Amino acid sequence: MNKSDTLLLCVGKDCKKAHRQAFDRLESRANKAGLSVAFVKCQGSCEGPTAVVQTKDGPRWFEKLQSDKACEQVIEFAASPRRGPAKKLTKLELTGKKRAKAAKKLAK
Repeated sequence: MNKSDTLLLCVGKDCKKAHRQAFDRLESRANKAGLSVAFVKCQGSCEGPTAVVQTKDGPRWFEKLQSDKACEQVIEFAASPRRGPAKKLTKLELTGKKRAKAAKKLAK
């Protein structure tokens, strides 16, 4: 299994607790889609379930993954990162300082 077959899920204590149902739904759907799910420590976004998709250009973070559509889109992107994320999913992507903060946390 290569990196693109894995969806990294943030398991920050507060976020996972506050968004338990959305987190569990995202994990379950990723597994059903054949993705390997791995857990990472808090990524610092703290905006609902946060997932990291590894791409050839490096990791990409997506937050606020509470809706069914957002779950589907991040799973599709993780399964086929070469196609790029759906336009609506890019609106949930971490950028700027939030992205830089998450990158430091992921590197630890």
